Amino acid sequence: MTKISVIIPIYNTENYLRRCIDSVLDQDFADYEILLIDDGSTDNCGLICDEYKSKSEKIKVIHTVHGGVSSACNCGIEHSKGKYLMFCDSDDYVESEWISTLYYTIEDNHDDFVFCAFYKEDMSKSSSVHLSDGNHRYSINDYYLMYQKGFSAYRWIRIFRKDKVSAVIRFDEEVSVGEDVLFNIEYLKTCKSFLYVDKPLYHWVNNGNDSLSRAYHAKYYDDIKMLYFPRESAIANKDLQKFYNDYFYRFYACIDVVNDNQNTMSESEKKAYIKYILHDKEFCHALEHSEKSKLKTLVRFKSYVLIKLYKKLQRIRREK
Repeated sequence: MTKISVIIPIYNTENYLRRCIDSVLDQDFADYEILLIDDGSTDNCGLICDEYKSKSEKIKVIHTVHGGVSSACNCGIEHSKGKYLMFCDSDDYVESEWISTLYYTIEDNHDDFVFCAFYKEDMSKSSSVHLSDGNHRYSINDYYLMYQKGFSAYRWIRIFRKDKVSAVIRFDEEVSVGEDVLFNIEYLKTCKSFLYVDKPLYHWVNNGNDSLSRAYHAKYYDDIKMLYFPRESAIANKDLQKFYNDYFYRFYACIDVVNDNQNTMSESEKKAYIKYILHDKEFCHALEHSEKSKLKTLVRFKSYVLIKLYKKLQRIRREK
């Protein structure tokens, strides 16, 4: 059996794809395969994939009709032959010891959820992102820390046991934002602890693309509410109050997103959407369970007019 299957979902990233594939080929580890899942690209990605396939026996190429990143990842899982699964986005790249470090770590710690630090890059700078100083094992009950520090998402800093994923765990193809979070929560249920490797092995690159994660989105609330109850299920009792408080303010901030000048909705559409937020199940749950505050007392009235007046008074105070 092949030790590692690296799955790369690809869609219209021809300017970065060669760098990505070259970095995954340039590993200090021998026994692995690379699955290039061309998700119906309309640029030259398909041709680039076929070119690399002709050069390396490690590479398999699958051309599919465009179905989104979750669909492409699931396709890779279905066709993978490795004992372990790893993922890389096609506009990112990796260090030469990315595979070997995570592989040898999980080989010695089969029931841990193994993940590493990473680099975050944009057009002008690069910085490394760490959870802690030094390698560290965390309890499953420390999921809130992962969420708080921004390590609850990201499939590409992790290594997954294929036998745990098997036919049960898949990426939700109905979700366009946060699919990694949902997948990781399901996988977490099969693990005994987190094991963090304090070594940046992955380069997460913001190329300035107008992706869902980077562009303004008026209905951002609909994206983040999908993760509320799944995340709540992973939070230990000791951290639930902090989680409810945090999500209440995250949900409330979505009202500002709706009122942003970039929003092209009519005033009546904005009003209707804000009312929808105020009466939605996830928002009401976070409101009910968060700690008391003056803002919470105001929001309990579920009044669009009161909230609009409150925000107007806030702006006046800031301008003084």
